[in-house]
Amino acid sequence: MDAMADAYQAALDANVSSTLLNQNFKLAKLIVQLCTDPSRRGDRGLQQRLKMARTFDGVVSACSSIDQPDDSSAELANLRARVAAAEAGEASVTRKLAQETLKRENAELFSREASAEADDLKKALKREKESVNAYYHQILQLQASAELHTDEVEKLEKIIARQKDYAKSLQDRIDKDRVSFQAATVAQTAQSIKLHKLLSEMSKDEYDETKVLRDKYDDMVDTLRFCRRANGILRQHVDARQMDADTLVLASAGIGSGDINLDRLDLDPDSRKLLKECREEVVRTGKREDLAISFARAMYRKRHGIKRKRIRQAPVGSGDDDEESDSDVQ
Repeated sequence: MDAMADAYQAALDANVSSTLLNQNFKLAKLIVQLCTDPSRRGDRGLQQRLKMARTFDGVVSACSSIDQPDDSSAELANLRARVAAAEAGEASVTRKLAQETLKRENAELFSREASAEADDLKKALKREKESVNAYYHQILQLQASAELHTDEVEKLEKIIARQKDYAKSLQDRIDKDRVSFQAATVAQTAQSIKLHKLLSEMSKDEYDETKVLRDKYDDMVDTLRFCRRANGILRQHVDARQMDADTLVLASAGIGSGDINLDRLDLDPDSRKLLKECREEVVRTGKREDLAISFARAMYRKRHGIKRKRIRQAPVGSGDDDEESDSDVQ
């Protein structure tokens, strides 16, 4: 800032100096014209030199060649005194003008700075106003939202009040139902005690018969367990071709009940085929007691190499149903 002020001051001084020199030049010309003797004012040479002079020194040199009368010394002294007074006045005016110019420049500089600061303040004030307006709009929105939430809260409070009333009515109903249930429980307990006593008395009378039936049931369970065990052993260790009469009876019972799995027995294909045919015959007739006979017949055929042949006969001229008969072919 100081450097700018110094540069500005130097430029101002140069400008003032050139202005003052120009003014001094014009003032010197005017003084010479006024102080020239009327008889010399028509001198073309003098007027030409004054016209061609461009500086104060040029004006002085143009005046030095004028032929002075006898009293030229007094006039010259008077002229020099006037010139000195004019120069002093000019210097005083120059100083005052420089001070006024400096004050004016300082005032303009301060005015520009103040204008810039005022513009900045105006912009800041505008931004503050915009911010205040935005805050004001936000406050209005928040107030509207608060009013909306207040309405929602009031609605929810009403709903909660209704729910409380409904819950209270339900609680009253539950209390009544609890009292009724307790009374019914007491009555049911009394009835249960009576029924328990009645059942106890009835069980005492039926105890003997129930015990007999239970014993029979236990015997049947033991028998069934024994049969299943025998069938399991039979399936694991006995070949169908080595079965005796008792084994055939047990095997027939196992096959009829389905406890014996033919696929798990160590049988040849022909024996397995015969056993399956026996089972199918029992299933077809529905008589389990015929299984032993069918099984024995199949073993007999197997042992003697007799093939089974099914012959279908249809009697002619009779209305009876068709009959199927089995015949043995040797």
